[in-house]
Amino acid sequence: MPKSCCVFGCSSRAGRDDVHFYRLPRKKPELLKKWLHNMRTKTAKVNSNTRVCSKHFVGGKKRGLNDVPSVFVWRKDCPGRRPPRERSQLPASRECLPLQDSVAVSSREEEVEESCASENDQLSEGELESGMSEGEILPTITENPVDKLEAQVKTFLEVERGLKEHIISQEQIIADLSAQNKILLEDRRFHFDLIRHDKELVRFYTGLPDADVFTTLFQSLTPFFEAGIIRSSSSYKAGEHHISNPRTPILSKVDELFLTLMRLRMGAPLADLAFRFKIHLSTASRIFTTYLDLLYRHFEAMKAKLWPSRAQVDALMPEEFKRHFCSTRCVVDCTELMIEKPSDPDLQRATWSSYKNHNTLKALLAITPDGCLSFVSELYGGSVSDREIVESCDFLTLIEPGDSVMADKGFKVKDLLEKRGATLNIPPYLEKKDQLSHQETVVTRRIAKLRIHVERQMERVKNFHILDFLPISLCDISNKIFMVCAWLTQFQPPLCP
Repeated sequence: MPKSCCVFGCSSRAGRDDVHFYRLPRKKPELLKKWLHNMRTKTAKVNSNTRVCSKHFVGGKKRGLNDVPSVFVWRKDCPGRRPPRERSQLPASRECLPLQDSVAVSSREEEVEESCASENDQLSEGELESGMSEGEILPTITENPVDKLEAQVKTFLEVERGLKEHIISQEQIIADLSAQNKILLEDRRFHFDLIRHDKELVRFYTGLPDADVFTTLFQSLTPFFEAGIIRSSSSYKAGEHHISNPRTPILSKVDELFLTLMRLRMGAPLADLAFRFKIHLSTASRIFTTYLDLLYRHFEAMKAKLWPSRAQVDALMPEEFKRHFCSTRCVVDCTELMIEKPSDPDLQRATWSSYKNHNTLKALLAITPDGCLSFVSELYGGSVSDREIVESCDFLTLIEPGDSVMADKGFKVKDLLEKRGATLNIPPYLEKKDQLSHQETVVTRRIAKLRIHVERQMERVKNFHILDFLPISLCDISNKIFMVCAWLTQFQPPLCP
């Protein structure tokens, strides 16, 4: 194995350079320690093949057994520092005098001034006429240091006064610019007044027919504002009727309701709404959850009024229903909403819909024969059947003897309705027959023609695009979102005028 020097930066090699190589004294720990300290080599790198060339010994050769390498590239002597230059003596005029000496100097100056004045008085007129001016005769008088300091202090005070006046003027300019910026920001902020006079835009952004309906909805919430349950841009604790963190309003109450309806109708992300209304993201989130809870409470209190009496249904029943299905109390169907796949296997199984082949939430809706929403159930997992939803919700408690319910074939609740003294109108089954009879075909067409209105009602609900796809982050409040969207369709014109 060829020999080479282990010292960092040394390229000596046996057979090429005229040098000798020496093994490290591994059997002498103290001497080895000195070698390693000078060589700056770690102990873990030393073995039987580790060698040092003769270039690193004084004289180019190892003198004895205890000789230590000491010649390395990093040990070159640096040139010494130059001695500091001697400072020159300050002139006598720049030396600082003690206070007593300065007083003595000032007294001597006064004496000089008096002697000069006496000498000037004794000058003859001939000397003045000989061409010597009065300014040339007067001696130079040394300036008083105290007066000089006083002049400097006076100058500094004037500068300070000017700076204060400048600061006050700049603060006023900043205040004026801030006011102008606020006005410009208000002009750029999205608000309801921008679309108030355009029905199409009101319908697009809120799902309501026009600004008058929006105003009616807002005025119906006035009791909640007066009771102190909610304030503008304040944090609302769910389940408690008080203000948790009242603060200066950022948006008006009208615009906060407008923001909430935009979120429901358009499915707009909170970041988009925060940018449109020039507010912070957390403020937009707080406004949405607050007003969603408020609308849910408001509509929940009116839930009993949604279900009309038998007399009201008969009075508003369309002629088509009167001729063929005069006992109909409502038309029912179930709808499903797509949701994000949960991470919990139990929730995946509970929300899996074999009909949609996706994880969904499911609810029951009912409309009156004239097309008005009369019942909305809570949301259930997509694996729950229509019959289980009918049994779980309080729909059956609203059915009275003599009523009839119209539904699709999948609603196998005939026995449940018969227990309440009601009947079920569904299209006839084919069963073991090759085809339906003429009478069964006519009945199927009539039911399909009238039952289509419940499909139109579900389409109205799903036109609130926040229901297009519910992420896991909204599943906790998905029931409130669905019910508020369903109840907001009541402000739209009836399906069967």
